[in-house]
Amino acid sequence: MKLGVVVGALAFLGCAASSAPADVDGAVEATEEAPAQPTPSDPDAADAELVRKAAYAEVMKDVEARTLAFPDSSEHVRLSGGFTQGGLLFGETTPGARVRLDGADVMVGADGRFVIGFGRDSALSALLLVNLPDGAEERIAIKIEDREFPVQRIDGLDQSKVSGFTEEQLKKIAADNEKKKAARVATDATAHWAGGFSWPAKGPISGVFGSQRILNGEPKTPHSGLDVAAP
Repeated sequence: MKLGVVVGALAFLGCAASSAPADVDGAVEATEEAPAQPTPSDPDAADAELVRKAAYAEVMKDVEARTLAFPDSSEHVRLSGGFTQGGLLFGETTPGARVRLDGADVMVGADGRFVIGFGRDSALSALLLVNLPDGAEERIAIKIEDREFPVQRIDGLDQSKVSGFTEEQLKKIAADNEKKKAARVATDATAHWAGGFSWPAKGPISGVFGSQRILNGEPKTPHSGLDVAAP
């Protein structure tokens, strides 16, 4: 571990603690809750808040610094699954607990089970905050493994087939996005996933999550699903 990183992390956390409750947890909690909105007549306070949050975010970008500040396990939380970019983690905690991942709420079932996932290009660390029913708080540093995804480069294509969409394609994309948005309105914290997942179809795998094509030197959006070719 680089000495400069460790000293920088400790120095920042120490400064944060001096303006908050006199412990590291209290200083960190101030960044995880929605910050108080400064009044328009106090621009200096607003600037100071932005600087403080930026400094904290910079320190927490470093996996070693985050691991230094927080433990990587807890007797009140159990995690299993893929600790990697694009991975899925299954969690279990005390029923009635509230769970947040990097400040975002995670749905938790009545039995304390939850599931979290990491994006293709997620940071290599994440912070899990668990508020237990008795008022205690647990902070767990999750170390995420870097992962290589397949990239396919194809050159010499007709540029009209690489850039842009037809009007008909744009209409279909817009309609599909509306359907997805409507489907995501309803949520259910029940752990229906606990029994495993069923394949929607059987056939050869024709596309994998995270794969990307670079067409005529133009990077396209990475694939966000798994494709099964029809028989």
